[in-house]
Amino acid sequence: MPDDEALFLGSWGDEQMRLWLRYYATDEERAKHAKEYPKEKMPPKEKPISHRDWRLPKGPF
Repeated sequence: MPDDEALFLGSWGDEQMRLWLRYYATDEERAKHAKEYPKEKMPPKEKPISHRDWRLPKGPF
């Protein structure tokens, strides 16, 4: 599951979790999720369709 900082956005549904695991979760996060939820099928890891953060400002601030 994403870090606690991401939880302020609200609860995650199944579809949001699958998208996060597929496109954004690190290998360590995927392994942790697989260990915590062994009965759930892990989606294949893929590169995101687009670079979603390219317009965000770059630090340091």
